[in-house]
Amino acid sequence: MVLFSAPQIADLTGGTLQPDSGNGIVAEVAGVSIDSRTTSVGDLFVCLKGERRDGHEFIQAAAQKGAVGALITEPLPDSAGAAMPPGFFTVRVEDATQALGQLAEFHRKRFHLSTVAITGSVGKTTTKEITAAILGQQWKTLKNEGNYNNELGLPLTLFKLDHSYGACVLEMGMRGTGQIRKLAAIANPNAGIITNVGETHIELLGSVAAIAAAKRELAEAIPADGLIALNADDPNVAAMAAHTAGKIIYFGLDKDGSRRDFWAENVQPLGLGGVKFSLRGAVNAELLVPIPGRHNVINALAAISIAWGLGVTADQFAPGLLAYAGAPHRMVMQHGAGGQQVIDDTYNANPASMRAVLRLLAETPCTGKRVAILGDMLELGSRAAEAHREVGAAAAAAGVQLLISYGPLSGYVAEGARSGGLEPSVIHALQNKELAITKALELTGSGDVVVIKGSRGMVMEEIVEALIHNGR
Repeated sequence: MVLFSAPQIADLTGGTLQPDSGNGIVAEVAGVSIDSRTTSVGDLFVCLKGERRDGHEFIQAAAQKGAVGALITEPLPDSAGAAMPPGFFTVRVEDATQALGQLAEFHRKRFHLSTVAITGSVGKTTTKEITAAILGQQWKTLKNEGNYNNELGLPLTLFKLDHSYGACVLEMGMRGTGQIRKLAAIANPNAGIITNVGETHIELLGSVAAIAAAKRELAEAIPADGLIALNADDPNVAAMAAHTAGKIIYFGLDKDGSRRDFWAENVQPLGLGGVKFSLRGAVNAELLVPIPGRHNVINALAAISIAWGLGVTADQFAPGLLAYAGAPHRMVMQHGAGGQQVIDDTYNANPASMRAVLRLLAETPCTGKRVAILGDMLELGSRAAEAHREVGAAAAAAGVQLLISYGPLSGYVAEGARSGGLEPSVIHALQNKELAITKALELTGSGDVVVIKGSRGMVMEEIVEALIHNGR
């Protein structure tokens, strides 16, 4: 599919086309790339300036891969321009990231399809994956992959849209006020899900109230003919009902008067086999979420709520849930080289998700020890010390029999665990990852269930890899 012509790119972004259209430029763009290593024939290469490298350095490499043009923010040296293949064009703009969003916004509006935006402090990626799996039972569904949930990844996802898609599911990340508003302007969602509001990024925004206001930008973006699914169990999310023009669908774990359209009863954790529950409300059904952890029931309810609102029939809920294929480093079950069962939940961490994975550990059948290997939770600001103590106490309450904490804040985890009654001899607070890996290899073995979790910056997946490959 042709996405844009060269003059159209200049028009949409307010940029300057070189050579100008009067010279007969007919170049057409079939894709968009921000990485010269993955550029394909027919792409527009967008030159972004990062902390370490400048995309302008890689224009020639992109052109050699088949790029037909580039978005630039500074003039090319004459030598670089002369080295470009015939017909190669550039469009110079003031802000390449903004221009990328402008192009994606235009492309998104070419299609009339259900577009679901999802945000929240915890569970948004899993909710995105479940939502896409359920909608996928009825329509071909596009979703953003991996961490493509920001001002770069979301536009790149939207460029994949064509007329074969009937739905699009987009996770929206947030690290500051106004970011979700910008992403919503690009994606033009007609449906949304807000999972919850927690302490993630509290160091950046200052308070839970400020985090709630930033997440609320999605509710504000939903139009009057749109839908939004709100977690009625979370007061900060339920309060967003006053800030949206869209139809509201409430979901929650427990029935509370008439406030929930969908809720769950008879929640039965099956250890690593997932969770069974009875769906109640607008639809009654017996369902299985094939992901361990009772907290994933709320993610399934969110997905079911918006799918129902968009017209997915109830008979698609069960196969949709079973079609969930998982997401990297999110409740992924692995087998350790020493016979351990390893739960890789290393993608990120905050106090709520730490408590959830420790509950899962307590509910998982185990013939050996229950082991928690926990890295620091980042961006908690003044709450950091107390939040880590609380996680240590939660580990003790979950019946953990070996606790390995790693990072500058690991001492607070150990302190909380001791206060919670965990025997000091099974607590190991370590300052570096190599020591954590050595201790994990030394003290875990056959029959142990080992959960590994920490913030993204702690790179906890390296501990997972060490257990799987016995340190190699």
